[in-house]
Amino acid sequence: MTGANDADAIRVVVYTTDPCSFCIRAKLLLEARGIPYHEEHLLRTPEGRARLAEVAPDARTFPQIVVNGELIGGYRELVVYDREGKLAGLKP
Repeated sequence: MTGANDADAIRVVVYTTDPCSFCIRAKLLLEARGIPYHEEHLLRTPEGRARLAEVAPDARTFPQIVVNGELIGGYRELVVYDREGKLAGLKP
């Protein structure tokens, strides 16, 4: 968990793996905006892919980002979300 003391304040979950430059970029963007998030690190194994499929059935890439229980997509979608001003509303 990053950026918050209260687990209830975490409304963003970032599903990541290694190596993943877009995962790093997504976390840096959230941190730059002061948005707390929880990171779910998944291994590139059948089990990790199965866990990702539970959250994002059609996803084949990392990261996958969930905001308030809704899958918004990957890093590029997070950038669009930010440009639309939606990240600002997630500050604690």
